[in-house]
Amino acid sequence: AAYSANRAIGIFWWHQPITAEAILQAEEADTVTLVAVLNYLPVAERGAILEACWQRLARYGRLIITCVTPVGGWLHRVVRWTQPAGLPSAEVIRLAHAGRRFRLVYEKPFMLGLNRLYVFAREEGTATLAVKEYRKEVEEVKKTL
Repeated sequence: AAYSANRAIGIFWWHQPITAEAILQAEEADTVTLVAVLNYLPVAERGAILEACWQRLARYGRLIITCVTPVGGWLHRVVRWTQPAGLPSAEVIRLAHAGRRFRLVYEKPFMLGLNRLYVFAREEGTATLAVKEYRKEVEEVKKTL
């Protein structure tokens, strides 16, 4: 389900279908958060969801994603018998960069490394950033966490 409040959109996976159309109905936001969403979506729908997030984000807004890692997905399947496979970091970053002009600002494992947090910035141009600028922005984000 997609929820919008105070210039933020939160998208959560509670066994409810998530569609790009639902995201596009929300107002423009400074932040869009995908909590445990990408690994539940069919591969064919992931790009459309991220494109909708890009369209709803204000200029230079932030996309925050949490995602189960492959090890976390495997462990969950062993314990509960159901859970989509987790996504490797490279796949999450590739999805966000692929034509949607997001650039990675911050990445951190949590819950014993079974999950990862990603913070992407919405770009108006290309998804490239000089290393020096990247490090500066990562430090700024760390201060706010």
